[in-house]
Amino acid sequence: MWPHLNPDVRPPAREEHVLTMTAVTDPKEVKSMPTVTTDDREEVVAATPDALREQALLRLKKRRDFKAHLVVYVLVNAVVWGTWVVVAISSQSWWPWPVFLTLFWGIGVAMNAWDVYFRTPITEEELQREIERLRHG
Repeated sequence: MWPHLNPDVRPPAREEHVLTMTAVTDPKEVKSMPTVTTDDREEVVAATPDALREQALLRLKKRRDFKAHLVVYVLVNAVVWGTWVVVAISSQSWWPWPVFLTLFWGIGVAMNAWDVYFRTPITEEELQREIERLRHG
């Protein structure tokens, strides 16, 4: 049985992160503060082996989901364009209306690809640069 359908199987407890703001005057204290402050685990590079494993698992799932999205996009577009060809041949109306579906859904696929393959987590160096920028105005 699927785990999410079985009432006896409980999902693992989610780790809660609380955002706290503290005035730091000593630069040495900044490095000792936790860097992950939200529940969005893929925004900041994880520091512990378990967190890295979870982050890697989330990224692999995103890649798998993107590939499924791409397959659906290609199949649906093939059916729609095939339908257009049949209708166009029989009615002599060659206006390519499926271009809107292909174009606008394609923008969504491109944004999904960017999120999966090109968007990188925030590194500790980037975080420290931003802290310094905020500190110095």
